[in-house]
Amino acid sequence: MKELEKIIKYSKLIIDRNFDDCLEIAFNEYIDKYNNDIIQILTNNPLDTLNEDGTKFWSANKRVLIPLPFDSNNELNILYIKKYAEILANSISIQIIDDNNYIKLKCKDFKIEEFTPIKTKTKKKNRYLNNVDNIEDKKLLKKKRAEEIEARLKKQKELFKQLKQTADKIHFLENNQEFFKIFEFEKDNDSWSY
Repeated sequence: MKELEKIIKYSKLIIDRNFDDCLEIAFNEYIDKYNNDIIQILTNNPLDTLNEDGTKFWSANKRVLIPLPFDSNNELNILYIKKYAEILANSISIQIIDDNNYIKLKCKDFKIEEFTPIKTKTKKKNRYLNNVDNIEDKKLLKKKRAEEIEARLKKQKELFKQLKQTADKIHFLENNQEFFKIFEFEKDNDSWSY
């Protein structure tokens, strides 16, 4: 579903061609990558997690991750948003707004969705569920799981509907490749610019 949401956002960006949308996509990517994804990893692998061989999960080369919530007063956060948005804008010929104060104010307007990490099933949890003796408890667990699946399917259907509507709008792009720019990038060349 996350990938579908991204396809819809990028498709709308191509249609609307608005730098503010580039900023919002960059902002959401920051929230996902540097905060939500890290919280999810820490939820699935708490500090006391052990590997199958009994060694600590967070040891050797695996350093404990720290979530980095977005802070509009942090210059590096704003620089990340700015550069990400500029790359997007340049790739589809959108006029860039090169004003850090403007970017900072726009970021303050963007809504940060509440993130709830999902605890993945562990072998220990599965054993517990398999050993539930009370038939009523098993029925409740199955009902809850079915409701969760139904809610996800409903959301997926809505996303597919949005995607179809968006795809119909961007059909014209098949023969209009001039909207897109391909840049050659050399990571070791400090003088590179677009």
